[in-house]
Amino acid sequence: ECPRCGTRREVDEQFYRSSLKCRRCHQLFSVKAAMSAWKHLSGQTIEGKYLLREVLGAGSFALVFRADEYAAGKVQRSVAAKLIYPDPEFPRDQQVKELTATLELSHPGIVDAISAGTCTIGGQEWLYLIMELAQETLEDRMRRGPLRPHEAWTMTEQIVSALAYLHKDPDRLVHRDIKPANILRFGKVWKHADFGMAYP
Repeated sequence: ECPRCGTRREVDEQFYRSSLKCRRCHQLFSVKAAMSAWKHLSGQTIEGKYLLREVLGAGSFALVFRADEYAAGKVQRSVAAKLIYPDPEFPRDQQVKELTATLELSHPGIVDAISAGTCTIGGQEWLYLIMELAQETLEDRMRRGPLRPHEAWTMTEQIVSALAYLHKDPDRLVHRDIKPANILRFGKVWKHADFGMAYP
């Protein structure tokens, strides 16, 4: 759907990501395939041990699956598997460097990254990031109504503490995309996620 005039245009389900020109107002805009277009990836594996299950969400640059981690033929735990869209507009080497840098971040207010790299699924090369699996996003929580004062205070303390950690020296990151969809809940702990727009 064109963000300027709302004109809709159909794209093929195998369409990954590109720029389109609106036929009505000639606005250029970026599009991605609907989440339903990625269902065929369910049942595929990453590193031979992360079995992709259902799609949990999709953003401008990536989609996230719930996945089962296998070891010795048994499911050990459920994780989140983030797959970054194949897109020639973005340098792959830089993306790999940024992803692997997230593995070095260690703070109670930042989502634990387990593994990162490249893989081939469905005939396409993907970047992937395996993370701990959240219960919900702040966006999901807010749909149920406003946070109670104590809940809001606790969440704010945890998120601000994580930001202070990220910004404390020149080697850390500026997140640049703080929003309810990127703040995740793990039990009573709220954590930052999605460092796709982070800037060193």
